[in-house]
Amino acid sequence: MTKQVLRYADALLAPTEEMGQLIRSAFEETIDHPFVEKMHVASEDTKWQEAGIGDSIYHVGQLTAARCSTPVFDAMRQLAEDTHHRRDTIVFLGEVDSSFRTAVADLEKSGFIRFDGLVSPERSREIMRKARALLLIEADMESGPFLPSKITDYAAARRPVVIVSNQGSALERIVANQAGVLTVPHQADRLFSALKAVLDPSFDQKPDFHKLFTPESVGARYLEGIEAACDRFARNR
Repeated sequence: MTKQVLRYADALLAPTEEMGQLIRSAFEETIDHPFVEKMHVASEDTKWQEAGIGDSIYHVGQLTAARCSTPVFDAMRQLAEDTHHRRDTIVFLGEVDSSFRTAVADLEKSGFIRFDGLVSPERSREIMRKARALLLIEADMESGPFLPSKITDYAAARRPVVIVSNQGSALERIVANQAGVLTVPHQADRLFSALKAVLDPSFDQKPDFHKLFTPESVGARYLEGIEAACDRFARNR
């Protein structure tokens, strides 16, 4: 059924170009289809300028077992030693897989890491606005075709973001080199340096990558892709 649908489709629609390439590699029926990249939209947070900035780095949202990464744990231990196990340096908000919590049980015991569990969306947005920085951890994969929806929530909060991703991933391509965004691979020394950097009071980069995910920006890219696909379809009739 999937192959039949793709055989009669005129274009592919997916959140990232990398996802489109993955579909093409799996289904030869799509090899000549034009691709339309439809990214997520960030809801505007009108209160971001009102927030006072705290001292904690927050990871917000579900953290699955696939994101358990030895380099990530090693980097956190390096930072714990560097800060003398300062309490609540890294806080996890939302559901965290038990295997991840087990791997950092020593850091939770020392107070360096805190797990706060689920909160309401409103409370989550309030916390993100006040974070010293935000942390996003992708699974360590050969390819990274996904665009995590939480990146749009982070963008709306206008806080610095540390992203652990794979080189060449969709996420790295889209947000790399944006002000206030530090993208690093699954390497302990690189992640440690990034986390230490955003904790430094002198780190004053003003994140503005929310512009990538405004309704106007995403809508314009979507319409441009749809129009191109329609033009190609008309020429081939």
